[in-house]
Amino acid sequence: MLEDDFEVCTTDTDFGRAQKTSNERTQIESVQTAAQHGMAHAEAILAETEVQQDTLHWKGEMLTTERLRREVNAVLAKQGVQDAGNTVIGAGRSCSDLHFTGNDEIRTGETVLLDISPRGKSGYYADLTRTFVVGIDTWTRTAYDAVRDAQDAALAALDNGEGTEAKAVHQAAGAVLSDHGFAVGDVSVGMYHGTGHGVGLSLHEAPSLSSDELLKAGHVITVEPGVYDPEKGGVRIEDLIMVTQSSYENLTDYPRCLVPSSR
Repeated sequence: MLEDDFEVCTTDTDFGRAQKTSNERTQIESVQTAAQHGMAHAEAILAETEVQQDTLHWKGEMLTTERLRREVNAVLAKQGVQDAGNTVIGAGRSCSDLHFTGNDEIRTGETVLLDISPRGKSGYYADLTRTFVVGIDTWTRTAYDAVRDAQDAALAALDNGEGTEAKAVHQAAGAVLSDHGFAVGDVSVGMYHGTGHGVGLSLHEAPSLSSDELLKAGHVITVEPGVYDPEKGGVRIEDLIMVTQSSYENLTDYPRCLVPSSR
């Protein structure tokens, strides 16, 4: 399972709208800022939790993925954007479900994966993913370091900007994950999705970073490597990137850190 998991649009119309104008970039960036507010609230909650019999509690009640999702969505609403049913939060095993919107207990030592993809009033989407854990084990640290390094490699592959082959970004991320000992491709453990996709009036649109397409200035894409083990958890880090003529610009201004803190 690769990029098809994100249901990337590939019609002629979608390719035509993939290059964003400066106004469209502003619209997307404003929604990404709202997503960052939601992420900061979720991270602060996780930082404030107490451990009771291996489960996390916040304000006297057990913290679940559904409760955390409601908190995030409330912040998004205050920021003037719609969650659009796209606030994906998994904990432990449910992190391996790329689109998990169910309810799961959050336990100490388990990864908590938050993928926040709201829609703004103008119709444009944003996309942001971070992974946190309260209480770290060896697998979690190894997986997180691998994903962070893979994202760095994917971004480095974009250094030349326009003209970069899309799949070169995916290949760069995959090579680093493989070096860290994680499988990539049609696997049950490792990275089984593509490294990114376009974002605009659809959450998942052209270009796919698994395609042969040459990236163009104005493409707004996610860069989101991840690794998953249904028995242990999952890690994904996602930034929103705009391709330029000579390089790229990161439209995301949110730190990458595994241990949650109040910001």
